[in-house]
Amino acid sequence: MTITVRSILRLGKLAFISVWLSGWSYGGILALGVLLFGNSASGRNFFIAFWLIPWAAGFAFGAFMFLWILWGREQLTIDNSSITKRISARLFTRTWNYDLANVSNIRKTPDLSEFLSQSNLEYPFGKTGRIAFDYNDETVTFGAGLDEAEADFLLNTVLNKLNLTSEAA
Repeated sequence: MTITVRSILRLGKLAFISVWLSGWSYGGILALGVLLFGNSASGRNFFIAFWLIPWAAGFAFGAFMFLWILWGREQLTIDNSSITKRISARLFTRTWNYDLANVSNIRKTPDLSEFLSQSNLEYPFGKTGRIAFDYNDETVTFGAGLDEAEADFLLNTVLNKLNLTSEAA
């Protein structure tokens, strides 16, 4: 069984990240130009080269968030021996495999929208997904951005697939 949850298209968030990425890219291009073609002092070149490291990390994060907003999705695949969680956003894919024998405490997580804005709950790498389970010493979450009814339905679907009740999970 495979369950797919798509990211929610938020136009305001998309507009913000697009403008931010444009400015961020412009700054990086200027820095690269100075580094490669400028006649600056070696101390300045060292600073620019060093500055480009966190710049690249910020660019990668911004590009991932842009792709996530447009094409992101989480997939949970359950078979007889494992649970596989996959996050994909066009050019980026990450997969985790969990042995079913070490999975316990499958549950719905509390609705955190009172404390956090709903848009913050849609980030797939955080611990804010609406379905969670324990795997050895770690908590794994799934379903960032699901509402209450969707989380209930998804939890019941997963528990039925695993032949568990909510008390036994």
